[in-house]
Amino acid sequence: MTHYAKLTSPDSQMSEQSAAGLAFRKLQGRDWPRIMQVQQLTYPDTLLESQPALQAKQAVSPDTCFVVDVQGQVEGYLLALPYQLGRSPSLNDDRDMAAIFDNLHIHDFCLSPACRGQGMGRRIIQGLLSSPALNRFKTASVVSVMNSRYFWESFGFSDYCHPCAPNLSSYGQEASYLSLDLS
Repeated sequence: MTHYAKLTSPDSQMSEQSAAGLAFRKLQGRDWPRIMQVQQLTYPDTLLESQPALQAKQAVSPDTCFVVDVQGQVEGYLLALPYQLGRSPSLNDDRDMAAIFDNLHIHDFCLSPACRGQGMGRRIIQGLLSSPALNRFKTASVVSVMNSRYFWESFGFSDYCHPCAPNLSSYGQEASYLSLDLS
């Protein structure tokens, strides 16, 4: 099993490569072909999104969208954007979205099969949640899919209890909307 060096938070020298060749850096235009491959390797067809839909989400908040770069190869990505608490963009929604909310919605977090089971996902989310860039947000939210609920709960995310629960039909039957108070 390959082990990678400690991952730094998104705000600390994003372009700096560690000795093991691992970086968590801002998403760049050249990353899209590999992002689409990683998505294909990870999700069932029902959860796949088009590149224009993912790019629309990244366009809202490029400073909260990252890739996991292992020795020059994108092996994962995280797309997060300001979005109204209690709501979630539908899959394949490529409309323009406003970035005026104080909730950071983690829309998509995906690691290639080669990078799973090594604690890398945990380090990435810990880095994101401890980043000074989150100071402008009061809450964070995520739609848990594919049995990832325990992963998100381990960071303090819990069921969002509100009478106007979001419509998660495009995310599948096991989807759960979770939120975290950042204050």
